[in-house]
Amino acid sequence: MARLTIQIHPTRAPELDVAKIIMLCERLEENETLINAVSTAESKDDGPYVNVVFDTDNIPALWPILRTHLFQNRNVGQQISRAAIVTCEGRHGWDDYLLLYHFDQTLTLDEFE
Repeated sequence: MARLTIQIHPTRAPELDVAKIIMLCERLEENETLINAVSTAESKDDGPYVNVVFDTDNIPALWPILRTHLFQNRNVGQQISRAAIVTCEGRHGWDDYLLLYHFDQTLTLDEFE
């Protein structure tokens, strides 16, 4: 099992309803064939953020669903796009993580092989 994490920085999009994002993510947990668990954690290192963590056996299948469900969502897509970073474990856990999305669109993103 591997983890995909959406880190949300609410100060980057003050109008973003983080509770709504968490609810949308938790609804996806109903897809038991793809998502084993969804958890959240808040922190304040260098400013407040919320991590939404998906435990899954198939990150390459989960990521397109999350892009559609959240980042292309007509109600929250623009806001979360300005406030999120998406990472996932690589073949060696977090030692070789992948950067799948970043609010700073000048950064180079990783892709699945």
